[in-house]
Amino acid sequence: MLGRVPAAALLAAAERGAAIELAAGASLPVRSDAGDAVLVIASGRVRVGDAELGEGALVGELAAIDDEAAAPAAVAIDDVVVVRLYRDDFLDLLAEHAVAADALARELALRIRK
Repeated sequence: MLGRVPAAALLAAAERGAAIELAAGASLPVRSDAGDAVLVIASGRVRVGDAELGEGALVGELAAIDDEAAAPAAVAIDDVVVVRLYRDDFLDLLAEHAVAADALARELALRIRK
């Protein structure tokens, strides 16, 4: 989803985020003491409900956008590395880069159609 975002913007977002390594079977930290977060899967695979997500996928984006959405329960299938962006940083990225907001809208529309 973030493939069309300029590299400089991704680097800036990554600098505000934190890389987290998790072993297979671990729950992903979509919620923390600092609030909701969006996780970008950098490597490995994650299960969210019936869906299997891989590199480049987002976890927790709906909860970050809509305060009404619950953060999903997500579990690492393999050893994974995720980059955690807190809600405000994620929303800033969407506001500053229309291509990211457009890509997210298209991804969500695709999910609804399925």
